[in-house]
Amino acid sequence: MKIKFLFLAFICAAALSVQAFPEAEFLKIFNIACRERSNGGNIMISPWGITQCYGMISCGAGESSAAELQHVLGLDKKFSDTVAALSLALKNDNGADIDFNSFNAILFDRKYVVNKNFAGFVSKLYNGKVYRLDYSRKEECVSSLNRIVEQESYGKFTDVFSVDDFAADPEVVLMNVLYFNADWQKGFEMSKTQKEYFFAASGDSFPVKMMNDDRHIPYYNDGKIHGIILNYRGECFKLLLMMPLNAKDDLSVVSGKLAECGIGHFVKKSSSAKKTSIKIPKLKLESNCDLTVLLKKAGLKLIFDPATADLQMVGNHPLFIAQSMQLLKLELNETGTDMAAVTYAIAKRAAFIPEESSNIFHANHPFVAILFDSKTNVVLLTAAIKTVK
Repeated sequence: MKIKFLFLAFICAAALSVQAFPEAEFLKIFNIACRERSNGGNIMISPWGITQCYGMISCGAGESSAAELQHVLGLDKKFSDTVAALSLALKNDNGADIDFNSFNAILFDRKYVVNKNFAGFVSKLYNGKVYRLDYSRKEECVSSLNRIVEQESYGKFTDVFSVDDFAADPEVVLMNVLYFNADWQKGFEMSKTQKEYFFAASGDSFPVKMMNDDRHIPYYNDGKIHGIILNYRGECFKLLLMMPLNAKDDLSVVSGKLAECGIGHFVKKSSSAKKTSIKIPKLKLESNCDLTVLLKKAGLKLIFDPATADLQMVGNHPLFIAQSMQLLKLELNETGTDMAAVTYAIAKRAAFIPEESSNIFHANHPFVAILFDSKTNVVLLTAAIKTVK
């Protein structure tokens, strides 16, 4: 398979001052999600998808909202250099089996005039495509949106939007579609995959297909948390898997340590000196996240409130974010990883009110997974896997 650089909205054309990916902010948000749903199901968040969608929102934000977006998410109008850095990293990753697509778009009702500054920043900083639609023809709009999402997600998502999403006449839809597929640097032998038990956070146990191996890989253990790092081909992207040593501890122990120390701490403190026994369940998971709920808990409030929002995107009237969702799909198998995410926000008029000893890492109970680029610190996925049914 050849490398496919499908950066339809991922490569920044302008040379800007260096600004690191806001890793710390998103690890804190992941920690909030884990603590809020300590007894619930799986939690999957794509930090990259949020940076792209809400980065475009920041392009049309007034002074107050822009300051809050910068404070909570680490985003401003200059956030795009990481895109170029990741692009360069992949281009130098010769021979790797990597499919990567990140597509940005803004879609607005053709009866309005789009704010030129807003559209210009979205195009320049995020390479966002601009579409003009007739929102009064709701079924046609839904069909167009879903067709774009299906194409850019390689068929992973089909019917994301419905006619209900166009109730109360939205002005602007902003979205990011992300697709990632990569092979492990060293795959797992299918003959070693066998049925074993996974012990869920609920206390239930059930049989799953567990991948097995023994190999020298980076292993972390601080006496309370342990984890491993798996490389994808080219060694640019990595998957960090962590869980408490005590299976009865909640995964917030891990997410809290991540928020406190950052990914780099675990990378630096890991050692491959000893061989590690590995067990990882084959996964095929889906999740939906209401970003209006999660990001409000993280401190982002102004843009969701019609009384305080100051988003100037179309016309001469302020908009607020009435609805925002993130949908994710994740698959881990013997060959590698397949991941897709759709992140969107729907903006409406503020007048509308929204309704050689060996280490052991056996992931046979809840664990955390972080998919990141080691050269730019871009985080594509944070996940708390509590069940693998």
